[in-house]
Amino acid sequence: EAIIRKGITFGGHHDIVQDMIVGHLHIQLAQSAAMVMLVAFRTSKMSGRLYTYVLAMTPIGVITLSYGAWVLNHYIIWVGAGLLIIGTLIMSITGLKNIIKDKLGDDYEDASRGTKLRALFSEPVKMSYYYLLMIAQLLVMPQIYVGLLVDEYYRLPEMVTLEYNFNVAHWHQLGVMIAVALMVHAIDFFQVEGRLKKILGWTFFAGFNLTFPFAMIHMIRFQGLENFDGFRTIVFIGVWVLLAGFALGLYALAKNLKKPPPAHESPASEPQILIEKQFNLLPFFLS
Repeated sequence: EAIIRKGITFGGHHDIVQDMIVGHLHIQLAQSAAMVMLVAFRTSKMSGRLYTYVLAMTPIGVITLSYGAWVLNHYIIWVGAGLLIIGTLIMSITGLKNIIKDKLGDDYEDASRGTKLRALFSEPVKMSYYYLLMIAQLLVMPQIYVGLLVDEYYRLPEMVTLEYNFNVAHWHQLGVMIAVALMVHAIDFFQVEGRLKKILGWTFFAGFNLTFPFAMIHMIRFQGLENFDGFRTIVFIGVWVLLAGFALGLYALAKNLKKPPPAHESPASEPQILIEKQFNLLPFFLS
């Protein structure tokens, strides 16, 4: 209530303190999301010139987005976010593709589409991780679009309720997306195994699909559906599924951390999706 009260949320001119409150929320969430993106870069097994280009434009996107958030200019935010969205989509698709390649090995090229899907579904934690990152970018696009139209459309007197719902909901949505991505990554990184791993993977996959797409629909619903609560009900169901996933995930991580670490030279000591990379940007900038 102190942060998103009516004096800050709705229409009119904002003073510098109100602008700072809104701006720093944008910056904190955007930079947290960029951190998750950089962690995923190390796991997706991207390589070659494409990896160089995508990684090089990431800090440009972060700096541009942060400046746009500080001055509260959604057009500048769009430029910075656009660079990060493109990079994350490329990385996510590469990660999903490499899951299939790792599973099928030499049979990848000749495998049918159904065989590739079965290989992807056999690793629900990894699949959920890159799927979440990919779909999250598609869900962020409408939020930036709303930011561009906020003065012309969403701050009209008849849109007050929808604007307030959007402002409150999209902070929560972005924050929970980041938390889910980190939890799914932790489940894989700390090598949770067996049936529990599969249950966790499908739990987060189901919870994500119930929560975030329907939350976005609820946020940008037409004015005629302003009092319709069906979308929100589905979101609540998805949130409970995610909460169950977090509780089970924390139990699995605590249980797994009690195990003695395997020998360094053992293949089991290698994280399942964490791949260390040596990377030097200097030749790229000098070329």
